[in-house]
Amino acid sequence: MATETDALGTLKTFAHVNAVGDNIGKDINAFVVMMDVEAGTNITASVIEAIDGAGAPRIKAVCHHRTGFREMMSSGGPPAKSALQSARFVLKDIAERAGIEFYKGDAHG
Repeated sequence: MATETDALGTLKTFAHVNAVGDNIGKDINAFVVMMDVEAGTNITASVIEAIDGAGAPRIKAVCHHRTGFREMMSSGGPPAKSALQSARFVLKDIAERAGIEFYKGDAHG
């Protein structure tokens, strides 16, 4: 999320992933995914700048703030409507960076 606390936690997690990779002698593909983002806010811009400035690889697509994500967390069901579209953008970006084919269909249309 675009908060100072989450940004610091993200950078600590990224450093930990890199340390684990160094310890086992392997590169670990890890990407920062921005969730529950309020577009066009100063805090979002500052958090993105901090993450990018630290060299953490960030998925350019973001999951914008959508009620569907909160509903998904409480109901356990899949995201719907604009939340689903937002999630698809992120999944497509991840798939492209990982070099895998993105599955565009789903059981719900």
